Amino acid sequence: KGRWGGTMRGRKPAKPNHNVSYVLQVRYLKALNLLKDVEPFMLHTKKKARAKLIIDHYERCTPRNGKYRGSAKENREWLVNSVMQIQMTGAGAY
Repeated sequence: KGRWGGTMRGRKPAKPNHNVSYVLQVRYLKALNLLKDVEPFMLHTKKKARAKLIIDHYERCTPRNGKYRGSAKENREWLVNSVMQIQMTGAGAY
């Protein structure tokens, strides 16, 4: 939590035999920095490809004010479509 910031949140167990779990919520550029630090250690090749694509293009495709107009909107749609085209199932997952 200290390195990337964010908020720790506990989740209640769904069933009595489940353990309590915790979620680290990180947003915006802090999430991008976390992804940059974790990406070299990812083992799942398709997740790693998605992460690399986001790391390389996110800042260029996202305006600082969060308002997408004209080419910024097209760039964002391209990034979303490119990331989602990398299917997470099937051969080559690992």
